[in-house]
Amino acid sequence: MEKNNLNFVRIQKEDIAPFIEFLRQTEPDYPYRWFFDPQWIAGKVIDENYIWGVLKTEKKQIVGTVICYYDPVKEISVLKLLLVKPEYRGRGVLKNIFFKRLSEQRIVEEIQSRHPHLLFAEILVNQSTSQEMIEKMGMAFLGYYMNKTLRKETRLDLIPCALLFKRNPKIVQVDARIAPVLKYILEINKLDKIWSIHSEICKNTPKDSTFDIIETCIPDKPHHYMNEVKIDEENRLSYAHNTYLDNIYEATLTVNDPDAANFLISHLKSLDSSYTEIMVPPDLMLQDLLIQNRFRFTAFLPNYWGGNDMFVFSIYKNSPKLLPKTRKIYQKLIEVDYLE
Repeated sequence: MEKNNLNFVRIQKEDIAPFIEFLRQTEPDYPYRWFFDPQWIAGKVIDENYIWGVLKTEKKQIVGTVICYYDPVKEISVLKLLLVKPEYRGRGVLKNIFFKRLSEQRIVEEIQSRHPHLLFAEILVNQSTSQEMIEKMGMAFLGYYMNKTLRKETRLDLIPCALLFKRNPKIVQVDARIAPVLKYILEINKLDKIWSIHSEICKNTPKDSTFDIIETCIPDKPHHYMNEVKIDEENRLSYAHNTYLDNIYEATLTVNDPDAANFLISHLKSLDSSYTEIMVPPDLMLQDLLIQNRFRFTAFLPNYWGGNDMFVFSIYKNSPKLLPKTRKIYQKLIEVDYLE
């Protein structure tokens, strides 16, 4: 079948059951469990922050999908899923959805209409087709997440990447111990003429303090919980707990006090997960405390939160299984052993 016989349309309620069956047949690499939940999908069909398209044949069979979410808090768009049945791959179908017209407005045009700072995605390192598609889209590779996801009981690595829509010159405050890694990320993506580095080390000696905390936990999606550990309005830790990915934690840390920061980092670390990730602004105090707690710098996310840059640090239990295409990125992340 030629790609001109395919029709790309917004998902409708009558498409929910066929869409779930399409996922079951195609087995997406990154297992968002809520994509198999008809009730959750029904809510997103009418959510104006979702661009959710399905690719149909003349017989109305779903053979592909693109799901993109606009986050109004971060002011970014996130590419959640980009998937086509194996027999329809290699025909430029995904490229046509993004950059040419099949039937409706191009996805990239609709994404840009919300004026996000960037389009963000995470891709599996062992998917060369996905990596090639990402490169064709002009997306930058921003780091390396070791053992972040789980597929068929095997832990796998992810690469964070982004298509930057806004490129305003900035100076990044970075701990000198991780400056070589950041410099490498900027240079390979030709971002070093936009983001420049100011590096130094801000050593902290936090007290072994205990704080009274308020902790809340709410179900967010199937097998997914949102938590907040709060000391006061300025010192808080928000994190997502993904039980279906073998207990991984993704956190955002907002702290001004080094003692409180160290306490909250230790609190999250004590949960003893397979993978723990903490996202922070380019604050030298927070970078130092994360390094002291043996978290490794793994990604630089420019314009990620309301136009502000974010650093990602993580800690993990198992050694990643490396492939040649991604080995260079990983080796750059670990060549300076600042955790010793």
